[in-house]
Amino acid sequence: MQFKKSVIKSKNLKKKEILKICNLKNKHWKYGTKSQKNWFFQNCKKNDIHYLVFFKNNLIGYLHLAVKNLLIKSKKKKYVLFRNLIVDKKFRSIGVAEKIMFFANNYIKKQKKIGFLVCKFQLIKFYKKYGWQRYSKKQINLSDHRHNKMFFMLLNCKEKKKISFFYKP
Repeated sequence: MQFKKSVIKSKNLKKKEILKICNLKNKHWKYGTKSQKNWFFQNCKKNDIHYLVFFKNNLIGYLHLAVKNLLIKSKKKKYVLFRNLIVDKKFRSIGVAEKIMFFANNYIKKQKKIGFLVCKFQLIKFYKKYGWQRYSKKQINLSDHRHNKMFFMLLNCKEKKKISFFYKP
């Protein structure tokens, strides 16, 4: 299968592409397209990175990466927030997610930043397969995002001290 991949900053996305992203997200999180658009415009900053995978002009895979702030021992740094990895159900198990993960990991490592994601328990094994490590809630502080039943994973991190991550700028 021939896939077309695009890496686009939020500020360069066309309305059609945003609609395709929202429609794909809505297949997984069924809040309605209007709600997905609202989330997109509230949470995507102009320099966020969107990795899009198309098959015959249909968006079948998507990833959102955003650079955010963290604190380690009162020292402010930047990290890459890994958000919204989605692959259309019809295209799972054929390597689309693997291509997205390789892009994300390479991007994070080239930026020389820590990668951070919040996921459900069922996804821990998947992310570990690509080198991400699970961290406990004792090691991580995330005060500006709900995460009660979620788990934290990091890439490219050797830090042993407590880290405070922030979703909001």
